[in-house]
Parts: sequence; structure tokens; C-alpha cells
Amino acid sequence: MKLARRSFGLAGACLFVAAAAWAINQQAAYVLASTHCMGAGFPISIVSILALILLVGGAYHAIRIIVRSHAAESEGAQNDMRVRRFIAIVGLCAALLFLFAIGLQAVALVFLPACAA
Repeated sequence: MKLARRSFGLAGACLFVAAAAWAINQQAAYVLASTHCMGAGFPISIVSILALILLVGGAYHAIRIIVRSHAAESEGAQNDMRVRRFIAIVGLCAALLFLFAIGLQAVALVFLPACAA
């Protein structure tokens, strides 16, 4: 029972970790851009890399939950495994969507000048 609750919590966390990683990346890049242009700051791409690591971790846990729930469902488990799998699939799709968004923000740093207004 405790493992089932933890699995359900991880499935929900995968969904929210993706959105949180993108929001943190967006806000931190916005704040760090102004300090970097003033000459006192570190490269903004570090924030993007940390957000991507967070997204990959969330996607990894979502994939683990999907695989485990599929195996448990084939053994005849209850309907809550289907709910966990659905939430994990939505979390994985959200992670891929926000991975694309963060990737586009990181690529923009390559093409735009450092302090473009």
C-alpha cells in the first residue's frame, strides 16, 4: 500500500516537475540576463542545463512508472494502476513539451547577442 501511494505521488510529481523546471528556467534566465549584461553574473546557459537535468529526471521516473504499471496491469492489478499510468504518460508528455521549450530558449542564446534589448 505504501509503495502504491509513493508510485502515485511520483506520477503526479513528474507532471509538476516539468512545469516547475520551465518556470524556474524562465524566471532565472530573466533575472540573470540583467545581471549578466551589467558584468556581474554567470552564464545563463547553466540555468538551462540544470532545468534540463531536472526534466530528464522527471521523464525517467515517468517512464519507470509506465513500465511498472504496464507489468502490474498484465498481472491483473486494480484500476488505480491505469490511473497512475495515465498520469505518468501525461507527465512524460509535459516533460517533452517543456524540454522543447527550454531547448528553444537555450538555442536563442546562441543566435542572439549577449545583451540584446
